[in-house]
Amino acid sequence: VENPDGRLKPEMFVRAAVHASLDAAGEVARPDLAGKWLCSMHPEVVATAAGSCERCGMPLRRAEDLGHTTATPADELPLVIPASAPLLTGRRALVYVAKPGEEGVFSSREVRLGPRAGPYYVVREGLEPGERVVVAGNFKIDSSLQLEGKPSMMALPADDGAVGAGGADGDLSAALAAAPVEVPSAFQVQLQAVVEALFTVGSALAADSLPEAVAGAAAMARALSAVDSAALSGPALAEWRRREAGLNQAVEFLGAATAMEEARRHFEDASRVTGVLVSTFGLPPGKVIYRLRCPMAFDNRGAEWLQPDREVRNPYFGAAMLSCGDVAGSLGQASDGHGGAGGHRHGQDH
Repeated sequence: VENPDGRLKPEMFVRAAVHASLDAAGEVARPDLAGKWLCSMHPEVVATAAGSCERCGMPLRRAEDLGHTTATPADELPLVIPASAPLLTGRRALVYVAKPGEEGVFSSREVRLGPRAGPYYVVREGLEPGERVVVAGNFKIDSSLQLEGKPSMMALPADDGAVGAGGADGDLSAALAAAPVEVPSAFQVQLQAVVEALFTVGSALAADSLPEAVAGAAAMARALSAVDSAALSGPALAEWRRREAGLNQAVEFLGAATAMEEARRHFEDASRVTGVLVSTFGLPPGKVIYRLRCPMAFDNRGAEWLQPDREVRNPYFGAAMLSCGDVAGSLGQASDGHGGAGGHRHGQDH
């Protein structure tokens, strides 16, 4: 990268996009490099015959020998899926595939992905054209399966493992059955910062502000990266790593959302995993947060979210039905030793 004015400095964070043509296998196709010679250290040095690199003196090599696909891209397009479909953990990628003829039933399947191409991933193995995959709510299905000890993104599926939509129970209540884990109070304080950032996102969605929601997702990502798990060990550490991976992905998709509906879907996933983390690891003494539920969200499927108080501010409808929802319960413990469970409130905006 040319840097004549010195604006780029060592250790600076830079985001860039590369636009390339792909062949049917998902490989970058460069027919313009057919018969050309390149330097393995300086790929911008291209020659029409063998020789030495003009910058470093290393022998030039054929483009094909360096892994470039030089054939002209075929008319057949690569198989792609939306970037929100796969659950990524390390080298693994898991998708939930709709079972033909069985409404609301999905099976987990491991796939091998190629490069990410904008809002899509190239699929190299594991799916066939025409198969349908879950693109929203996959964290909800996966979290329920993890809690039940069934195949999930953190446990390689041994068989088909079909599940109904939402697993055994589609709402947050099922996930909150996780057994509490003892952790240092400092860890709970750091987790509280993650929760506070989630509240910011929820408030932005309730106010119908996509830019503020995206900014809140960035703050949530920073808070999540600041959580120090060094003091955890054994089951507590394993549980944190398992949940953190899912929350990181939900927050990443939330921060990349370009439409309000998309942001709201990923907010639901982030709320669900955050609720499980709070239920498992707890909050600092005296801290109580509330679970709220809107029965009309997502075509009457219903969805929950977390708030610092009982006053309903619906992030799934915003101003259209701001007070639509109930208080479903609470998490954490008040300083008097009693939880903050409260009554229910039904909005008048139905």
